[in-house]
Amino acid sequence: MQLIAGCIAQEYNKRKNRKGAFWEDRYHATAIDTGDYLARCMVYIDLNMVRAGVVSDPDDWLWCGYHEIQSSLSRYRIIDTIMLLKLFDISSINEFRIMHKNWISDRLVDACHEREEYWSCCLAVGNVHYVNHVRHDLGMKSKYRTVQKDNDLYKLQEVALSYTSL
Repeated sequence: MQLIAGCIAQEYNKRKNRKGAFWEDRYHATAIDTGDYLARCMVYIDLNMVRAGVVSDPDDWLWCGYHEIQSSLSRYRIIDTIMLLKLFDISSINEFRIMHKNWISDRLVDACHEREEYWSCCLAVGNVHYVNHVRHDLGMKSKYRTVQKDNDLYKLQEVALSYTSL
């Protein structure tokens, strides 16, 4: 992930004649439940450059998952499309491409491109059973972490503690 992020940042900085970090924070892993939660997370990620004001449509940003899913390239792929189809229980990549394009189009029409912190700051996102399972699997590491409901999803949230409260 670090290599990919570094290459994208270098290329963008070279084209725009700028220096410095491209993304706000370092890579953060979030466990995502399948189905609707995974689809929403993918759309959120695909709209990163739209949110940043770099492009108005993810189709204009060649270095993203959206472009890889929608293209027919077979070499140098990062996304495991076979696994992706299994996770969505779809047999055809073309069927998935149509669904994916529609998800993006719907969000672009909504013009709702604000940051959703749960995709990048939580340890797990999904239904209540999935998030509680992740919390259980963390064992003692989950001591200061709480499961919270946020509209129609659940998230395993880090609890902000000061050093003196431990």
